[in-house]
Amino acid sequence: MMPLKLKYGFLTVVCIVTLALWFPIIAGAASKEIAQQWVDRGLAIGKAHPNSHEEARCYVRALEADPDHASAHFNLAFVLDAQASANWRDRETAWSDLDKFYAALDHYTAAARLDPQREASYANTIRVTSLLFETPTHRPPDLHLLRANLSACIEALKKTEDEKARSHLKVLRILVLNMEEKIGQLKDRLPSEILVPAPEIVKCLNRSFTRGQSPYKGPRVPLIIQFDFNSATIRPESAQQLREMAQALKSTRLTGNKILIEGHADSRGSADYNQRLSRRRAESVKRYLIDNFALPRGRFKILGYGETRPLVPNDTKEHRAMNRRVEFVNSTKLDDFRTQIGSRKRSGAVDTYDMLY
Repeated sequence: MMPLKLKYGFLTVVCIVTLALWFPIIAGAASKEIAQQWVDRGLAIGKAHPNSHEEARCYVRALEADPDHASAHFNLAFVLDAQASANWRDRETAWSDLDKFYAALDHYTAAARLDPQREASYANTIRVTSLLFETPTHRPPDLHLLRANLSACIEALKKTEDEKARSHLKVLRILVLNMEEKIGQLKDRLPSEILVPAPEIVKCLNRSFTRGQSPYKGPRVPLIIQFDFNSATIRPESAQQLREMAQALKSTRLTGNKILIEGHADSRGSADYNQRLSRRRAESVKRYLIDNFALPRGRFKILGYGETRPLVPNDTKEHRAMNRRVEFVNSTKLDDFRTQIGSRKRSGAVDTYDMLY
């Protein structure tokens, strides 16, 4: 027979484990119930005072309780959209109105992701994106952000067979290609398939960023580095290019500069998978340079952008190959320039190129 102390100790452990397993489920259910109560309160307010700040605050409180409440996302997006649209019609659009449109897009996209059958999420995303993309304002469109929302909607549509919702797929894809074409026109530099020698790399990474110019006129070098299919393993044919890069990074002109290694992908596959793969490839390039050329580990930073930073539209095999690339950036200069742009964005004084950084 089990000793009494041991028996009670065992039962205590069982109770603690059981509570630990059930508590997240109970807490989650309570959070969803609280969120729904706030949504219901917002809808009631909306009947008397449509699209008011008070109604919007109810949906914000709902999302604080349950960040994955699809209806709260959609309803908040609708209120922000309506408020900004009213000002858009009545007067010259203010910076704050544009902020509301971008916030509405984020929430419409979240609603689509959480409830892929909600057809109105796609219709409203297309309408607001087209308005921001096609209507001239003093604030240029944030092409990367618009494209990211459109791509997220396309990913959501892959999870539903609802015909009305999927009827928006073609328009979403056309808008994505339009965004990519515009981005390509602004970036104006493509990775070269021929070897880029060390002296050219040194020259590129020593340039300064200048406002009103493409990022590729600054200290940035895009290279096509070959990897095994769906892998972060660097292929032998890229060894010489990486040797030239290492030689450039050891030059006295780049001493003391930190280097950002960016991984980029084309749009095939899911956005999440492309992001993870691009980061793994950037990490693989970093390890290659450290292990083979004795470059200090602390000199590098890495980022995986996945498919979100195309150079050209993902419409042909050749273009997709250009988008599958690794970019090297003089991070020391980039950080300083981004600080300047951050100040301009807060003041509302930005240009089209600023929105690419």
